[in-house]
Amino acid sequence: MFMGRSVLILGEYPPPFGGVGIHVRSFVPYLIEQGYQVRVVSAGREPGVEEADGFTVHRLVHEARDNARVLARRLPSVVAEFARSRFADIDFLKSQAITAVAEPLVADADMICAYHLLPWGFAAARLAERFGLPLCMVNFGEVYAAEAHFRRHARQIRYVASQASELVSVSQHCARSLSQVGIDREVDVIPMGVDVDALSPSVDGSVMRARLGIGDGEPVVLYLGRMHQNLGLHTVLEALPSFVGRARTIIAGARSDLTPAAEAFAAAHPGRVSVIPDFPFEDLAGFYAAADVVLAPSPDNRPCMGLAIKEAMASGKPVIACDIGGIPEAVVHEGTGLLTPAEDSEALGAAVGRLLDDPAECARLGAAGRERAIDLFSVQRTNERLEGVFARMLGL
Repeated sequence: MFMGRSVLILGEYPPPFGGVGIHVRSFVPYLIEQGYQVRVVSAGREPGVEEADGFTVHRLVHEARDNARVLARRLPSVVAEFARSRFADIDFLKSQAITAVAEPLVADADMICAYHLLPWGFAAARLAERFGLPLCMVNFGEVYAAEAHFRRHARQIRYVASQASELVSVSQHCARSLSQVGIDREVDVIPMGVDVDALSPSVDGSVMRARLGIGDGEPVVLYLGRMHQNLGLHTVLEALPSFVGRARTIIAGARSDLTPAAEAFAAAHPGRVSVIPDFPFEDLAGFYAAADVVLAPSPDNRPCMGLAIKEAMASGKPVIACDIGGIPEAVVHEGTGLLTPAEDSEALGAAVGRLLDDPAECARLGAAGRERAIDLFSVQRTNERLEGVFARMLGL
């Protein structure tokens, strides 16, 4: 059944529920339906093997103490690899920890797929070269997020690309990032998909509203994402005074360095702002369903498109985002949402006020966003496209 269709994936698998992890969580079952055998190597809270529905997840941890023990057992091969690669960086040590988990699985693989150039891509490239396997390398906004780091290790990145049979990126914007480290190759652009059935205007938002004490007719503004500056929460907090008296605001997502600031603002405005850190994944659709407007004001070039943006569009909600990075590839300004300048809290607040003043415009933008999500970002469609790359690599 699995002859010629065994895939080793190096990346992320939930928990936690990051963008890559959510993608892999939906993509692996699709691959299994198509007759693939899949093993996943992922970071996690505890090392070990997890049995999932038809596949296995092999966990490592990135804690220095745990990896030191792993690397000590592989010291001769680590030293030899260091001498060969001349890769003096913490990502080298992480790649060796990944290799320690992945290497025993390679013998049964027909191909490798890796997410993120470093450290996962470097580990995958070494394994692909050593075992003569095709490699699908998927990159995101990592070059934009740490350009100096990637320029410093451009030689290693070019090596990763040289070993890849196929390069995939999730937006045109992030595909272009590879040229900044000297990679001039064709890149397949395949967006990360969203579940347009689970995230839908048909989801009842009243349950979440009732849980948070929000009345049926009260407008709701939602920020959903990690509570960190690199996703623009600082701009939301700066803009909040302009609309906190007009709408309830929900700030939900993974706890991070701006969580205390968000909680302090909520304490200063009781009954107006709800901060929900580290919510269960099952609540995701409910948050979008409860919202009238979704904010995603990323401050820099790193977003390829923005997963929360596509989730909001699938849910039929208008998005206010920034005209930066790959976001304009997802959001059509004045068509499916509004785009404002990055880190401009005054413009963000004005855009929120505009949509709060015009429920009909909210409905129009949300409906158009839903159509665009179905057309371009349906997880069924994006999974089909990525599996098509796998099939081409395997000669199927």
